Amino acid sequence: IGDEGAIAISAALESNTTLTELNWCCKGYGIMIGDVGAHAISKMLAVNRALNWINLLNNDLGGGAASIVAAAKQHGKIKTLCGIEEGKTEVDFRGWGLKAPDAVLLSFDLEFNRALTSVKLEDNFIPEEGKQQLRDAVGNRSITLRL
Repeated sequence: IGDEGAIAISAALESNTTLTELNWCCKGYGIMIGDVGAHAISKMLAVNRALNWINLLNNDLGGGAASIVAAAKQHGKIKTLCGIEEGKTEVDFRGWGLKAPDAVLLSFDLEFNRALTSVKLEDNFIPEEGKQQLRDAVGNRSITLRL
């Protein structure tokens, strides 16, 4: 759908009261939302109160990932930005091709998902700064984080 699609759909979702889940993960589906689309999504999250589950992994969100996380924190009802089901204790994202913006999204999930005990992230392209952000999100909780 690209940035243009993300902008259009996000504008429509600003008044949404029924859709609770949104899967825009780009793993093999050609969705590829960039920084511009990411800012449209964060704007939508500031006003949409129905969404509580979103998956935005494997896009090219750039710095827009941070604005999405900030909007999700302000939203208060978002449980995931990475499609991690509530109550799931283990997730395996090995070899997904995840990059720095994905680490930003994952840091949100790691901070707020209290059920997680194991996250596998080997064989991705997360830079050291992103890995540290993930470690910081885990804090002193007992989550096995495999980077």
